[in-house]
Amino acid sequence: MTMETGKEKSSKSQLKQKQRNAKKYHKKATNLLKEFEGLNITSTPSVCLFIGNGGMLCGQTRENLLELFTSYGVVADLVMLPKKSFALVQMQSIVCAEKAVNALEGHILNNCDNVKQPTSVPLYFQYLDTPDLHFLRKSAENESYPDEDVGEGLIEGLEIYREFIDEEYEKDLFDFFHRQCCDQEAGENVLKHRSVLHYGYKFLYGSNNIDKEKPMDEGIPRICQQLLDKMLTDGLIHEIPDQLTINQYRPGQGIPAHVDTHSAFEDGIFSLTLNSLVAMDFTNPEGRTKSVFLARRSLLAMKGESRYLWSHGITPRKHDIVFCKDPTQNTEDENAKHLTMRERGIRISLTFRKILRGECRCAFPTKCDSQNDDVTKKTWPVPLSQNEASSLEDELVYKVYDEIAEHFSDTRHSPWPRVKKFLCNLPNGSIVADVGCGNGKYLGVNNQLMMMGSDRSVNLASICEERGHQIMVSDCLTLPYRSSCFDGCICIAVIHHLSTEQRRLEAIQELVRITRVGGLILVYVWALEQDTEEENEGVLLGTDGTKILNPSYSIDNEKLEALDLETNKYSDSKESNDKQYIQVAEGRNTFQQQDLLVPWHLKNINPSQEEHVFHRFYHVFKRGELETLCRQLPNVEVRDLYLDCGNWCIVLQKT
Repeated sequence: MTMETGKEKSSKSQLKQKQRNAKKYHKKATNLLKEFEGLNITSTPSVCLFIGNGGMLCGQTRENLLELFTSYGVVADLVMLPKKSFALVQMQSIVCAEKAVNALEGHILNNCDNVKQPTSVPLYFQYLDTPDLHFLRKSAENESYPDEDVGEGLIEGLEIYREFIDEEYEKDLFDFFHRQCCDQEAGENVLKHRSVLHYGYKFLYGSNNIDKEKPMDEGIPRICQQLLDKMLTDGLIHEIPDQLTINQYRPGQGIPAHVDTHSAFEDGIFSLTLNSLVAMDFTNPEGRTKSVFLARRSLLAMKGESRYLWSHGITPRKHDIVFCKDPTQNTEDENAKHLTMRERGIRISLTFRKILRGECRCAFPTKCDSQNDDVTKKTWPVPLSQNEASSLEDELVYKVYDEIAEHFSDTRHSPWPRVKKFLCNLPNGSIVADVGCGNGKYLGVNNQLMMMGSDRSVNLASICEERGHQIMVSDCLTLPYRSSCFDGCICIAVIHHLSTEQRRLEAIQELVRITRVGGLILVYVWALEQDTEEENEGVLLGTDGTKILNPSYSIDNEKLEALDLETNKYSDSKESNDKQYIQVAEGRNTFQQQDLLVPWHLKNINPSQEEHVFHRFYHVFKRGELETLCRQLPNVEVRDLYLDCGNWCIVLQKT
């Protein structure tokens, strides 16, 4: 019997380890590709390769991979996907693909942080049973990442001027302001997210405004004159700006989303990017986002809608995923777009503004601090679009509840009996959502239920959390839950804060979506027919001034008809084609129209101080309106309908 040498044993051991690794990597690649239909692994060599640990999640860039693979032949296509640890490459021939696999299996790449020590994760490969990667690249083009070559036309009033200055002038500007930022980094002008300098007028971050009567001693530095002259010559500005803000961002830093204060500056804000690229995110009041790529030496101009309506900010991270053209690839479409990752360096932005003398009279009053202070002067038009509705609700619902949260919570401590009864009648162990839970007064009514609360107000959610409840901050129009995951759902005094019928319907649709088939949903909304006297509990005021009884239990259609309320005399303020304005309610029990502003008097701790009055938007529901709205949904049945505590109430069951 021949004894194995140490070398032979080592060789066998290495072979077994290689086989184990191959099996492990095959299984891993199979799992990673499960979500991609038509993308299967094969043992037969092919032109398309799976590159494990070669994706953007591992810090790799398109440039790194192209440089690596072109050493073994022509790269026909390279697909990188966001948030994936792998990439996919198509070589021109099977011979080229085999060369690459044989040479690069186990190869270790530096990541795009340019660290001195390479990552310890090796590349691994699998052949793919597909003739090309065209279909996968096309699906990636639907991703909402910024395009290196596109900025114009994304948002009304937004323009990007590429290569607005040359490299030499960029270096002069960067060196000048970088030195000053570094000198200030230990001082008071360092914010949490970045370093900042002001010239002309200092921006007061506490009030998000400026003091127009206190110009700074130091105006805009002379080194900027060449830039300002070019802006004048090119017709971008007609007057020289008088305020400049310098922001220096290091990799991983950003700036929270914001809209520059309307009353502080004129229309037209201009920002020059120096030394490093960045992706800037724009968001409109509806929550729609656009990401814009700002290259070095590019000038961003924001006017009109992009300046007044859309918030803009920079997400703090060290890299940005972007679409780019790739002229080195032999693809069928020379204009094809490919995803890659761009590394951020130290970036300085120069933002020029012109101080506004007088009040802002922009076309976006619900977002304008000059126009929306005095709501009693009918400056709030009835919203006619989703943008207007979202802006109105942001100002007259969400911001108000954040301001009055503590006082509001002190007045909301006793659960309404019929809501409590609904919760206590649900089976033990039911999972129940309280959408718009406020201070959480219903979350602890029945300890046999698993309840999850949500509210748009951060401050009300904090009160819930302090009380030990499960809570998250969320808009009722976009609930962060899986479909059909709750056994029941309540939404008490929430939907009447939405300012269009479409948004109210969408909110109910969301409640139905998150509830399982057979689950019950309870909704309360303010009724047009309100209680008239506290001592007459359950007595409602009809539109003709007569009193009617509030039934203790369900109201069927015959009972509804018997109420004989002439609610049609109350106008829904959107029926007219003329410009309508939302009125302030004259009292808690009498309404002039269905869309109203209801005052909230915030009491001050100090009696000598004047109380502050906030106004909340309400749409009060007339008889039959809530039921009609719910019956538009195909997968619900109305199980109960009644009046309670001045609210129209409905119980739905998902079918």
